[in-house]
Amino acid sequence: MSDNAIANLSARILETEIKSRMSGGLDMNVGDWTYQEVTIAQGASPTRLIADTTDFINSTNNAADGDTLLWIAIKHTGTTNGTNVTQESIMIGYDTANPTYNGADSASTNGMLVEPNELFIFKPLRTDIEDVTAITVGGIASHKTGDVAQGTSTVKVIVAAKIYDGD
Repeated sequence: MSDNAIANLSARILETEIKSRMSGGLDMNVGDWTYQEVTIAQGASPTRLIADTTDFINSTNNAADGDTLLWIAIKHTGTTNGTNVTQESIMIGYDTANPTYNGADSASTNGMLVEPNELFIFKPLRTDIEDVTAITVGGIASHKTGDVAQGTSTVKVIVAAKIYDGD
């Protein structure tokens, strides 16, 4: 069994002039694993994606504030609770940014959008687990203008992460 976090990504660009593919990896081979289901609460207050009580897999320790996030995969289940389908999306903020559904063009309020059934994977730099949060958003009117409405229901996500345990 591998203890590595391995992601393989690919994208096809179908524009007539380009018709190309890109692919690459996003790997991490250090840190402790966590895996959990998280319900992102409805409303303007962000929900932490990794709680300070989350157990590490194959360890007697648990995550704690101040531990460093090395790699994270977030799967939007497309549901509110594992059963009821939702069209709500989530917006992820990190590095002390608190995403807002109507955030100005500001790093402190903008976030990364994950729509139903999408998988989002990233490696943040020098980010503590308590600084990775999400809110629900709905009504994606236009990706160009970023117009979204505040979420009206919860969203269930699955989070797998590699964390550097500061202990």
